[in-house]
Amino acid sequence: MQAIEIVKDELKGAISDEFSKIYMDINYGLSLEVVFGRFHDRVQLDDAKYITSSLTLLNKTGGNIVKVFSSIEKSFFNKRKLRNELKAMTASSIFVFRLLIIMPFIFSIVIFILNPSYFSPLFKTPVGLVILGLLAIIFASYILVIKKILKVDL
Repeated sequence: MQAIEIVKDELKGAISDEFSKIYMDINYGLSLEVVFGRFHDRVQLDDAKYITSSLTLLNKTGGNIVKVFSSIEKSFFNKRKLRNELKAMTASSIFVFRLLIIMPFIFSIVIFILNPSYFSPLFKTPVGLVILGLLAIIFASYILVIKKILKVDL
């Protein structure tokens, strides 16, 4: 309770508001499990879920709070480190993906500037319109497939 009051008073911004709400909920007589559950519902963060679960278990079973928070801190640090490494590893792939999306349009514009009549059969004949439709479908499916490949959830 003292730690919650210190955080509420010492910190500024949204975290202070959240801990003020936690402090008021505890003062109104709500159980710690309900208070931390409400906190998790408000912030909707997985990290808050870990903290609230740990505090609820510690309140029920007892234990060394320092070791538990040290473990949670290491877990958060490792998760952030993994997320940063993942961003660094996928940054070049994302760049290549964006470049490959832009290149057909750039080449089309350059060809159109050099020879404006080059693409006219595509727009004036039924076979050309079918080819354009197929190109659009293939290009859209390419974008969707590559996005699925590049998407990594932690």
